Amino acid sequence: MRRWFAPIAAALAAFACHRAENVEVPVTMTLDTESCTTDAPDFVELTCPTAVGVALWGDRSQERLEEACLDLPGTDRTLEVLPALLEDLDLSTSGDEPVRLEIGLFAPRAASDGCPDVSERKEDMLIYGDSEPTDLATSVRGLAVTIVCVSVESSEVCYTACDDAYNGCTETGWCQQTYDACSAACASDADCLSMCQSDFEACMVDECSSLDADCRAGCDGRAGCDARCDSEHDDCLQYGACDARYDTCLDDCDTAPPGTCATVY
Repeated sequence: MRRWFAPIAAALAAFACHRAENVEVPVTMTLDTESCTTDAPDFVELTCPTAVGVALWGDRSQERLEEACLDLPGTDRTLEVLPALLEDLDLSTSGDEPVRLEIGLFAPRAASDGCPDVSERKEDMLIYGDSEPTDLATSVRGLAVTIVCVSVESSEVCYTACDDAYNGCTETGWCQQTYDACSAACASDADCLSMCQSDFEACMVDECSSLDADCRAGCDGRAGCDARCDSEHDDCLQYGACDARYDTCLDDCDTAPPGTCATVY
């Protein structure tokens, strides 16, 4: 986990809590790189309507002293929008107990639906942040919030799978790879193994026809799949089966809809 010292960190620090003396207490945020897989806020994209809950808790009383629930503006936005959203927020406390700040991002959710406590661990909580209890009367650094990603999908997973499949294909060849997969599914069925062998021999004669048949077998009536297979077949004739399937895999990753409301790029 690294402290976030990029220029945006200064903007995040603009959000402040106010004591009775109107002393501004800065708040800095740090992305937990283990859960978020990045320390860059602009790499975490939120694609659904998102509500942001902010609460100030008393450490000894365990009571919520102040709270707010806000809509994250825009459509395709990243965590970079948080400073603009929070900079005018005024959370106040006149008590003398240490306090902690809690932040939760929930999607799909509107602020009008209310923001749950982070401790409730609702299914739509994507991201949360919490500070250590801090005595605002003596703190010179303010409140430090660690942002943790709970339900955030990494786009790298898809591309990594393409890389792994491509590496395996180039090591053994497309025909051998498909034969290995086919025979593994046969168990000890002699007829099945014979069919795999026949397909393997045909593939060795024309691997692009084998690739094309495999592509169309997976279409299952999906719109645009035939054109996708046509393009892959053309690439195969020019570059070979492994490279053609790799390009198709990467294209599929580029066009795949997000699996969750938050994605790390």
